[in-house]
Amino acid sequence: MPAVLQPNAYIQRAILYSFVLFFAMACYAPALYGEFLFDDIKAVRRNADVRVHTPLWEVLSHDFWGTPLTRSESNKSYRPVTVLLFRVVFSFSDGPAVFHVVNAVFHAIVSVLVVPFAKKLGTDHTGAFTAALLFASHPIHTDAVCSVVGTAESLAAMLAICGFLFCHHDRALFGTVCCLCAALAKETALMWLALFCAIAAANACRGRFWQDRRRFHLASYLFYR
Repeated sequence: MPAVLQPNAYIQRAILYSFVLFFAMACYAPALYGEFLFDDIKAVRRNADVRVHTPLWEVLSHDFWGTPLTRSESNKSYRPVTVLLFRVVFSFSDGPAVFHVVNAVFHAIVSVLVVPFAKKLGTDHTGAFTAALLFASHPIHTDAVCSVVGTAESLAAMLAICGFLFCHHDRALFGTVCCLCAALAKETALMWLALFCAIAAANACRGRFWQDRRRFHLASYLFYR
């Protein structure tokens, strides 16, 4: 039976989670003042699929850039979940600020989710929060968080980790839905399926070899995105 947390423990964890959340947002606060640049212009400003007047069935038959998948010039990057998110954001504002805020918030949420993810891999409380702070501030995420198109990566990571946590708590249906949505947010999220299989196999073995190397796999994850 899992230990019941005392009220003070809940407060302490809430404070720590809030700190990770705001720390991640603070790291990329300057990006909130950015404009649409490079791929952002094609994916958002010039993409008709982001406009509400475009039928949803057309969105589902186009690639990430608004090109029909049947055309030869399409690069076949199928990310309808991210496009639908852009569509919702665009209905509130067509300026870049809101898009940058949404991406930064997703990055902050992923940073918080690193804590339970790390704990499920066997890391202790201190190590899990350290990993979250490292993840939040690591410069490798600069392109993903500062560019609007990078929202696909932040969204996919958030959904994939949620899927992992759901599956770990015997919520296979919710976990499967999250993983599928992650793959439809960005195709590279399919790699999470391989990660889940590796974790499941390692948990089945429950050998000392896995116990001694969990932190290595966690470190590999930190550099995944």
